[in-house]
This record gives sequence, C-alpha cells and structure tokens, in this order.
Amino acid sequence: GQSHHLRGDYDDELEDVRRHAVVHGTVVEAREREIIVQINGAKYEGKVTQQELSRLPDDLQSTLREEGHSRDFFVQYTPRQHDQKKDETPYYILTITGLWRNEDWTMAENALRTGDTFTAVPVKANKGGLLVRFGKIEEGFVPLSHLWNFPSSRDPKEREEILWEWVREARELLVKVIEVNRDKHKLVLSNRLAEKDRNAEQQRSRLATLKTGDIVKGTVRNIRDFGAFVDIGGIEGLLHISEIDWDLVRHPSDHFSEGDVLDVKILHIDMEKNRIKLSLKALTNTPWQSVESNYRVGQVVWVDITKKKQFGVFAKLEAGVEGLIHISQIAPKSVSDPLSTIQEGDRVEVEILRIDAANQRISLSRSKVLGDDPFGTSATDSSFFSGEDDYDSYSYNDDYNY
Repeated sequence: GQSHHLRGDYDDELEDVRRHAVVHGTVVEAREREIIVQINGAKYEGKVTQQELSRLPDDLQSTLREEGHSRDFFVQYTPRQHDQKKDETPYYILTITGLWRNEDWTMAENALRTGDTFTAVPVKANKGGLLVRFGKIEEGFVPLSHLWNFPSSRDPKEREEILWEWVREARELLVKVIEVNRDKHKLVLSNRLAEKDRNAEQQRSRLATLKTGDIVKGTVRNIRDFGAFVDIGGIEGLLHISEIDWDLVRHPSDHFSEGDVLDVKILHIDMEKNRIKLSLKALTNTPWQSVESNYRVGQVVWVDITKKKQFGVFAKLEAGVEGLIHISQIAPKSVSDPLSTIQEGDRVEVEILRIDAANQRISLSRSKVLGDDPFGTSATDSSFFSGEDDYDSYSYNDDYNY
C-alpha cells in the first residue's frame, strides 16, 4: 500500500501515538455523528467527534465526510486518556481545531522572538481590555493600557462601551505579542507597541527620502520657548528660535501659531537619533550678503545696543546684522568704567571701523563719534582690532541640542 510520511512521535514497538502529536490520517468511514480515521502506522484508529465537527466551517465538514480524504490531525486524547466503555473500540480523539491552535501558539512564540506585528480583530470586550482573534482560532488579550490612543480619562462603564463598539465595528488593530505561555493558555498582545513600531518604520522611510538643503512644507505642531516642532510629513523636525528670523526673536508664537503651514529648509538630518533641524530664515537671503553694498568703513550709523559683555557691547545695525563695540571703543579714555555709560536698549551713533562680511563681523566705535580716537590710528591699521578673540568667544546663534 501507499506509505504516508509519518509525522507522529511513536514508541517504535507499540506504535502508540502521544497526546498533542500531529499525525497524518485517512478518512475510512463517515458515520452520522463521527468520522473514523486510519492513522498512519498507529495501532488504533482515530475519530473526529460531532462536537469537533460542529466547530468547523461547513465546507471542511463536507470534505471530512469524503472517504479516502487524507490530511493532518491533532491528537487531543489517546485511547488510555479517553473514557472508553468496556465493550467500545479504543480510539484516538482527533481534532482539526487543535492543529490550528498548535499552529497559532507556535506562531505566537515565534512572533514574541522576532517582534513581528499582525492585524487582529476584536471578538469580545471587558472592562480590562479586548479579546482579539489571533491566528486561525486562538484569542489574545490586549489590556487597556496597551491600546493606542484610547481615551483613558473616561469612567470604566464608558470605556467598556467604547470597547464593545470596537467589537461591533470589527475594528482591525495592529498588534505585537508581548507574553506567551502555552501551558497556562496566556497570550498578551500590545496595540500601542505595534503602532509605535509602525510609526518608527514610517519615520525611517520618510527620513530616507529627505536630504539636507531640501525645502519642504511643514505643519507647526508644538510651540515651545526654545522653538517649534514642525511635522514635515509624518516626521517632526525642530525649528529652533535662532532659525526663525534674521532679527532677534523674543518668542516663536510672535511669528506663527500651532496648525500653521510653513515652508522650511532642512539644515541637518541625524539618522541615528531620527532628528531633523529646520530653518525658516534660511529661505531668505542672509542680510550679511548685502552688508558690503549697504555700509562702508568710516560711515556713521545709528544702532541699537542688544547685549552687554565684559569685553564690550553688541549693537544691531539692521535685522540679523550685529556689530561689536569693543570696550576700548565705548567711551573717551578718560572714563574709568566705559560699560556703565551704555545700556541694553540704548540707541547710539557709531562709526564703522571694519567690515568682514564673510565672517559676519562688523567692528564699531562710539568713542570716535564722541570726538575721541583712543588710538589715533586709522581703521585700516591691521593691528587695530583688539576685539578679535572676544568676538570668537561669543556666538550670536549658539548651537543648540534638543
């Protein structure tokens, strides 16, 4: 006769099949309330009970009633474990649902190891969460705390109503296996972690499409004192306060509101940390590009004092253009404490001593305008500008980390 590949785990001499083994069998007789199966190489036949048949889809029930049909079965009980009456033929009790359950548990164990995600449909709800169909037949539990975006503040009764609503809608959930115990029949799933994974994956693929220098549309999501987080198509970038305008920005909310759509330029992408730095002001020319045509050495201009340091004061010539009045250039040399003669917010007249647009530096003198040239030197004297190092110690747009 035809020999089938034997999948069972037998004792060689007795050819007894163990419980929970998977065996290959052929239908030999379809009775009214049960089906008799010849199991390959086993010493007893098996049967599929009416109770098991009723759990199966109609088309599968019909197939199982065809004599000669062969397939895998799951051994639920051996003849010794099954209550047999004295004069009854001993049978193995076989199931298909047991086979499916077995596959589901194996799938769950693998998924716990690999971190794979699945879609699942809720079948029942209780106050603690949702029962969802997992695999072919098993059910897994998704606790409330593991549901993504679930309204947590509502009262328990209201929460349960929402859960039952999801069951009625058969709302598909993305889930990830977080706990499996086959013996205790415990399968716990998380919708929250699966959604986090999906978001991270979407962010990675979105990130891969972007490059430094790109100009993209973004929606302002969250305004903070130090800047704003802008959504540029499923991924958020930081628009730092120093990148909003060439002029000094007091607070980002003076320039835009949450929900506003802006064009922004990508300054930097950190693939490791999934971080993006954005700029609004980079879309307009830096005022420094026109400094050399707007100003000249020896010109006298009005400026606003913006910051005081030990080495001098910074003064604004126009939006985004600041120069330094070194401490030696603030007041006549007869004044013992030059810094005390000038305050932040003052508007004063100064003479331009030097312009270095490439390095975004302008050196200014107030004392020359006051009729006092402390050095009696011309601005072209290269040894003149003693504030060089001081300029280096102060950066107008301090780099930022977030």
